[in-house]
Amino acid sequence: RDKDLHQVDAVVLAGGFSYGDYLRAGAISRFSPVMEPLIEQAKAGMPVLGICNGFQILTEAHLLPGAMLRNNHLHFICRDQKLRVENAGTAWTSDYSAGQEIQVPLKNMDGRYTADEHTLDELEAEGRVAFRYLDGNPNGSLRDIAGIT
Repeated sequence: RDKDLHQVDAVVLAGGFSYGDYLRAGAISRFSPVMEPLIEQAKAGMPVLGICNGFQILTEAHLLPGAMLRNNHLHFICRDQKLRVENAGTAWTSDYSAGQEIQVPLKNMDGRYTADEHTLDELEAEGRVAFRYLDGNPNGSLRDIAGIT
């Protein structure tokens, strides 16, 4: 119920199952009272990171383009996953180098990133793809995209 973000420098929306992921992952969370000031602050430049369900919430709130869909094989994934850093110039990726390979835990059922071709082309041209899946795409995300800015 607290909507005050005046003394907040950055926000991390973590994983989990917000509101049980009813309807779609993150669909109900986008209507939480804190989202209105969060959207305003993000548009004003405050860093916001969405991990797993947090990423889904950011797409549902239209802070990030595209959408998250059910994994193409319709199974929950729980494994370590290799990623390649595509953009090392963000507040969240600056400790990495572009092209660096990292490994992260991957746990999701709705992790397939999708967007129309125009949006995907814009993300690529603007350098907004932050991470890409390596050694096989685990969920069918378009262009192997694992994270965007």
